[in-house]
Amino acid sequence: MILFDRRGTGASDAVPDTAMPTWEEWAEDVGAVLDAAGSERTVVFAESDGGPTGLLFTAMQPVRVSGLILANTSARRLGADDYPIGVAPESVDDRIEMIRAAWGTPGVVPAVFPSRASDPEFVQWVARLMRAIATPRNVAAQIRYIVESLDARDALPLIKMPTLVLHSKDNVVYSTERAASMGDQAWHSLLDAHDRTVQGHLRRFRGNEIKTTGDGFLASFDGPARAIRCALAISESTRWLGIDLHLGLHTGECEVRGEELGGLAVHIAARIGSVAGPGEVRSHPPLRIWWPGRGSTLWTGETTNSKGCRGPGSSTRQCRDRRP
Repeated sequence: MILFDRRGTGASDAVPDTAMPTWEEWAEDVGAVLDAAGSERTVVFAESDGGPTGLLFTAMQPVRVSGLILANTSARRLGADDYPIGVAPESVDDRIEMIRAAWGTPGVVPAVFPSRASDPEFVQWVARLMRAIATPRNVAAQIRYIVESLDARDALPLIKMPTLVLHSKDNVVYSTERAASMGDQAWHSLLDAHDRTVQGHLRRFRGNEIKTTGDGFLASFDGPARAIRCALAISESTRWLGIDLHLGLHTGECEVRGEELGGLAVHIAARIGSVAGPGEVRSHPPLRIWWPGRGSTLWTGETTNSKGCRGPGSSTRQCRDRRP
């Protein structure tokens, strides 16, 4: 087995944040390593952000590749009109900031290696390894470059050798079952990362945190537009942690009880959240919001069928389809 750190990481030479290698140069580095190891033909294993490099090398040097294995990767990361399954462009900054803040800390393990999150020795080893690979600032610059410039789809038709594609996904919504499967320490680490993410977006959109409910939040806003944008940002960011949230929004008068809020509006918001699907933001009643540069959009559509709620509600799927 031949292992190597790509240029800019680990034991390889560092690169300036403003002068990242091209994808072709990273692919050529693979050939240089194989030459140094005396390997004429090999099976290439490419994982995560190394996937496009493996794809390009295989397409450029097919005589040197007997097989290709791709794990947890894709030919492109950023969403576009012709690539709707990619990362939403408006969520890139939040995701990169999350990676920068968590890089080299034990809190990243539950999201990346959930099955090993209860192993303290493994958790500390991963944290040390990440710090040895790159600094938080440098890895943030590399991830931004990878996400915003990565597109190896043109290389796919050129790959003719046997290829194995592996992918794992863990979007568990129900916290009780997930806590039981992960163990207390790993669950608390994941919950802390969730809380930091939510609280960061509340500050960003000027939301007022009223209280937490163990694995949930109750917050108020001075207008529906900020509430919707905040909920969308939270949903996108926590999905990076391997979590799909149920988010419910409701506009109405609240009863002020000391530092807390109560009344029918609060109960309806909770009901709306309970009927939202995994990763979905659902609101009641329909709300008109203003998208900068795009004008206003009215959330309208399906009935929520939630006890205590009457009339049409709306979800993020409809909102995204109806933006001008």
